[in-house]
Amino acid sequence: MMKFSCLSLSFKHALRSGRMGLVQFVDVVRELGCDGVDLNATNFPTEDEGYLRCSTRASSRRCTSQRTSG
Repeated sequence: MMKFSCLSLSFKHALRSGRMGLVQFVDVVRELGCDGVDLNATNFPTEDEGYLRCSTRASSRRCTSQRTSG
């Protein structure tokens, strides 16, 4: 079975301008029905460990919640 993901660079303008954050990007990708995301390091507003950890946890919760409820 083929699976699809979405590269964050596809939303680079929205991410870089601040109109969309990484968690919102994950939400959009989920709504599109993709199986995963491919996050590019250039789309992270900071490399602060706390930010990355928080974003990863929030994204994982959203994806896990979608898999178990869908």
